[in-house]
Amino acid sequence: MVLYHVTNKAGADGIGQAKQMNRGSDGMFGGGVYFAESEEVAKYKAIYKGYSIKATVLVGKELKVDSHTAGKFSFRELWKKGYDSVWAPKGCGTGECERVIYNYDQIEIISITKY
Repeated sequence: MVLYHVTNKAGADGIGQAKQMNRGSDGMFGGGVYFAESEEVAKYKAIYKGYSIKATVLVGKELKVDSHTAGKFSFRELWKKGYDSVWAPKGCGTGECERVIYNYDQIEIISITKY
């Protein structure tokens, strides 16, 4: 599935050098890499701005959460329950879908673009 993530110059430079995206330390659903289904939504939801990342993401078996109160998750926790990622169809309540990936090897970067 092709998904989008937005970050700042420092984040884009780090991702470009490492050729991978590592999970953050915290977020609504725990420390992961947060993706949107469109670049426009990714830009709207982003904390840091300036660079758009387009990636092929292997979401695998998704844990569907219907509310921002679902809690915080980790890769290990999800894996033990048989899940690979989190799918929040309504995001944090704004109605915009989010997908959270916790393992870098599920993400293949297609492009990094300054906007």
